[in-house]
Amino acid sequence: MMRTANFNRKQYDEAYELVSKNGGINELAINEKGYLICVNDKGDFKYLKPEQLAQTSDYQPVTNSELLRLRAYSPELAGDNRILGVVANGIGIEGVTKYIQEFINKLGTSEQSKQGYISTQ
Repeated sequence: MMRTANFNRKQYDEAYELVSKNGGINELAINEKGYLICVNDKGDFKYLKPEQLAQTSDYQPVTNSELLRLRAYSPELAGDNRILGVVANGIGIEGVTKYIQEFINKLGTSEQSKQGYISTQ
């Protein structure tokens, strides 16, 4: 039992560190399929698409930091490492912008000109 607890704590710390580094700690928690992780007043969890969430007032989306807190203090979530995967994949707008910029920079540039009948690159 202690080995499992230590392993879970290590995964928790790694997820927290990664999401913080990527600027997603205060972003909404979204799973790999694009569903928002939501909770109601009773503490029940539900995965909702944004359009489903817009149609209900019973559930509210949680941020990655809230999800980590809920996992740490909720007995039914204590061993659910899927939550840590969701959190670890969290990224903020700065991280997304940086990733796009790095990708664009790797594309390189080329210039083409046409002089008479000869095309040069």
